[in-house]
Amino acid sequence: MAAGRGRGGGIERGQLGGAELPRAAAALDALAVGARFSKREVAVATNYWIFIPPLRSKAEMERKTSELKERGVEEYAPILEAGRWRYAVALGVFRNEDGARKYLASLRAKGVRSAQIGEREQKVAKSAFLLRDPTDEQALRVGNLKSGFPGTDVRAVECPPS
Repeated sequence: MAAGRGRGGGIERGQLGGAELPRAAAALDALAVGARFSKREVAVATNYWIFIPPLRSKAEMERKTSELKERGVEEYAPILEAGRWRYAVALGVFRNEDGARKYLASLRAKGVRSAQIGEREQKVAKSAFLLRDPTDEQALRVGNLKSGFPGTDVRAVECPPS
């Protein structure tokens, strides 16, 4: 991790979304780094998504989202716009098929049977947290947070001017 240290260097904990954001911010705040810690938006290209195919009506879609909540699924997005995907439910977007398959398996373990994997190309906004000039100990501690946030990464980066 020391590669990101020094003048203009830092580490980035990235590609977090939805319910992960407050939890990640709290974990990073615990490092007591003050003003050297910031959040920024990053665009992520995705190729796969997990979804529940379009349902017959808005009421049926609302019943399905209630079932998801009961099964402990916290991240989902009902699709209400007119078109092919109206009344579908988006459950997640992934850069690779392996990540999508792993998430689908976790949904199956919660009893979600109607979810499917599909190919999708779009840009998705995620958040990344940047820590300027971390100490070796801080860099190690940020790296150790990875296990609590699967599918995210930690990398050395050049920091933009303050």
